[in-house]
Amino acid sequence: MSNNKNIAEDGRATRFSSTNQPANRGRKKSLYKRLKELVKKNDVQLTKEDFCKIECV
Repeated sequence: MSNNKNIAEDGRATRFSSTNQPANRGRKKSLYKRLKELVKKNDVQLTKEDFCKIECV
């Protein structure tokens, strides 16, 4: 545990507010969605076997 006597004050200092926001919003995209965007952007065809090989690595 923390040796801090006044943990409530530290908690208020680190809360998210309108001025204190995380750099990246939301969750990371899944592997499938990132792969789908790359395939669409580069106009490449992937077979089901190709996708399974990438997913299993």
